Amino acid sequence: MPKSTPSRNARGSQAAYTRFLSIADKMPVVRPMRIDIHLALANAQRGVDAVMPHDARIRKELPMVDRAAIASLVDVGLGVAFAGGIVDRYAPSVATDVNPLLARARKVRARLLASADALAVAGLVSPAVVAKIRAGHGGLDAAGDCVALAALFRKNERAVRGKTPVTAADVREASEVGSRLLEVLHPKGAKRARPDDERARATEARDRLWTLFATRWEDLVWRAGAWLFGRDVDAHVPPLHARVAAKRAAKAPAPVTKAPPAATT
Repeated sequence: MPKSTPSRNARGSQAAYTRFLSIADKMPVVRPMRIDIHLALANAQRGVDAVMPHDARIRKELPMVDRAAIASLVDVGLGVAFAGGIVDRYAPSVATDVNPLLARARKVRARLLASADALAVAGLVSPAVVAKIRAGHGGLDAAGDCVALAALFRKNERAVRGKTPVTAADVREASEVGSRLLEVLHPKGAKRARPDDERARATEARDRLWTLFATRWEDLVWRAGAWLFGRDVDAHVPPLHARVAAKRAAKAPAPVTKAPPAATT
């Protein structure tokens, strides 16, 4: 199937999206995603955490269960979350005012680029990369520069730690504002795909990943949990849609106060 172009600021994991989409493309039946993926992720994590400590039993008693696939289930869910972010990108929305975004982008670009220049002189980051980021003009270039600068600082985080006034919040802002601008700005003369077609492709990718996620949970995690915990399986491996309240600590019993003895006359 055609691939959607991932939105850089979608929630979830782009690496997981890329890794598992080729597997999800082979699913013979596709289920539409109908629940909150973040709720499903939380429940999946609980289930994986419950069954993985019993790896030796699973290996011995359930040799056909793919333990590596159990361990990677949460990563599949992160890919679903990322795919959901792509679908949201194509949802109808009010027009975006580009000027405030451009102002933010140019401000954060200048701040990060000044620090990048100093770090390049000190040999802590590549001067060639910084020079390439500095080249070019215009709003689209500023957007791309913000994303590139955020990537540069993240890649060299250890090397530049304590040697620059740039904060993690600055890097995050550069990535977010640059990604948002790249979504709404387009090169002059570029042919834009029909939004309905793009949304349909993104939705199919999301649903295929969701199908892979839900199928692995049922066939692997829940199956292992049912074998290990029997009728109590749902307490350890909650259904993906369950809203499980955290257990509260039991209250200590109130002290028993004895009544004073009756006075004698």
